[in-house]
Amino acid sequence: MNVPISLPTRRYSAKLIRHRVLVYLLDLAAFALSGFFAFELRFDGAVPAQYFHAMEVALGIWVVANSMAFIAGKLNRGNWRYTSTYDAVRVVVANSAGSVLGGVVLFVLLGPWGMPRSVYILDWLLCCLLTLGARLTVRVVYASRRANGAEGVQTRTLIYGAGTAGQALLWSFAKTSL
Repeated sequence: MNVPISLPTRRYSAKLIRHRVLVYLLDLAAFALSGFFAFELRFDGAVPAQYFHAMEVALGIWVVANSMAFIAGKLNRGNWRYTSTYDAVRVVVANSAGSVLGGVVLFVLLGPWGMPRSVYILDWLLCCLLTLGARLTVRVVYASRRANGAEGVQTRTLIYGAGTAGQALLWSFAKTSL
């Protein structure tokens, strides 16, 4: 028996799918950029030719390992505009797990001298910075929009109970609204 799905439900699920795909793509871009910039920073923008193969392998491994860690940590769900310190800790833990997993795989594949150890640390730092920075940027943008929209909205207020306290309150409202 086929039960028809209502139009709002279909729109919601399509919107949710678009949102999750966008989150995946932004996270994948952050993972790839962090690995690339880790090599660039380590070698001051001039990566030696002997490390090109290691860089290609590392980028692929780190993207997959960090993606798995983010999926396991369920960081692909939720809305970035509500990012909290709890989410920040989860992002750092997931980045740490992905970097350790990727580092172990790279160590096995490339050997102990396959690439400099500082690249591992730089990748972790940049990955934390990019993934958490994107989420916090979205939160700040939404918070600033909400704060700007609240200005200029006036609310009628009734001050009950006169006396000096009521007059002081009235004067404070009059000064702030000017």
